[in-house]
Amino acid sequence: MKKQLILVTLVMTGALALTACGGSKSAKNANGKVLTIEMGPDVETIDPALNTTNDGSNYITYLFDNLLRVDKDGKIAPSMAEKYEVSDDG
Repeated sequence: MKKQLILVTLVMTGALALTACGGSKSAKNANGKVLTIEMGPDVETIDPALNTTNDGSNYITYLFDNLLRVDKDGKIAPSMAEKYEVSDDG
C-alpha cells in the first residue's frame, strides 16, 4: 500500500511538472498576426530623459516616435509633427 501511494505521488508530481512545460498561446491582434521581439535584459527606466544605457535605448526606440525624421533625400521632414518652423535665430 505504501509503495502504491509513493508511486501515485510520483506520477502526479511528474504530470504536474510536465503541464508547466507547455507553451502558452500569445494574444493576437485583429488580423491574426503577432510580432514578438526579444529585447534583452530588463532596464531601469524607459524615460528618455533618465535613460543612460543601450538596452534602455532599444526599448525607447520602439515605444516613442520622433517629431521629426530624416527623409530619403537627407532632409528633415515632419514625422509625428504636422509642421515645423525654424526661427530666425536658429
